[in-house]
Amino acid sequence: MLTITVDHNSKEPPYKQIYDQIVSQISAGILVMDDVLPPSRTLAGVLDVNFHTVNRSYQMLRDNGVISLTRNRKYVVTAGRHDERSVNEFFSREQDLISDALARGFGEDEIIDIIKKILTTRSKNKRGDC
Repeated sequence: MLTITVDHNSKEPPYKQIYDQIVSQISAGILVMDDVLPPSRTLAGVLDVNFHTVNRSYQMLRDNGVISLTRNRKYVVTAGRHDERSVNEFFSREQDLISDALARGFGEDEIIDIIKKILTTRSKNKRGDC
């Protein structure tokens, strides 16, 4: 079940708060592939934000391959589908991150260790281990 809050006093814009919380909930397994998100006007009303704010968040999620808009105008979680476009986008983003890490002086083995540590931590958090 989708649970989002917007801190209107935060320095982070509401659209980014919404985006980050949806991505976080997908990451945590709270939202899964094919879950339907509420219409932007509905979510905007609940969060007391302009519906354009929610639309901006949803567009960012669509641009990143996290959700898609179905023919009947519903937003559906698509994270987890590995089509060619999403693989290419992931590869491109990660290639930039790795290039940045190498430029900062990290070695290849250090980068691999960091990635493994992140994945292990995420896996433990999903299971509830701490």
